[in-house]
Amino acid sequence: MTLTTLGLYESNFAVRLATATQEHYRAEAERLASEMTLANYLRHVALRIQQEESRCLRHNFSEPDVMNGVHELITKIYRDLLDSGFKELVDKNDVDSLSTLHEFSIEANEKESTAKFWGDYIKVYSSLD
Repeated sequence: MTLTTLGLYESNFAVRLATATQEHYRAEAERLASEMTLANYLRHVALRIQQEESRCLRHNFSEPDVMNGVHELITKIYRDLLDSGFKELVDKNDVDSLSTLHEFSIEANEKESTAKFWGDYIKVYSSLD
């Protein structure tokens, strides 16, 4: 029997799962963002999203309860990520990481921030050619 069939998921488990997941990923984001390059961090987050989606299916968890926590890896430090590694991704022509960054900018509701970084990059570095 699952928590859902017992009627315990929503009343006893869902809120605790969501809270614990958010706390876990907030701490992980703060720790890893300073230890990893932006490209490696983006790959790590993409992997974590896949792992959590799989976990939700495997255990019949409500995906929003878990995935909102995973988004802590993106949303809380998104602008810091841009500050720390955007130029490097563009300079290295790391299309895969830039594509992942774009996807995350949509999830984090940070399209404007990303557009500003692109604009600033073009202004500064196109004048150097």
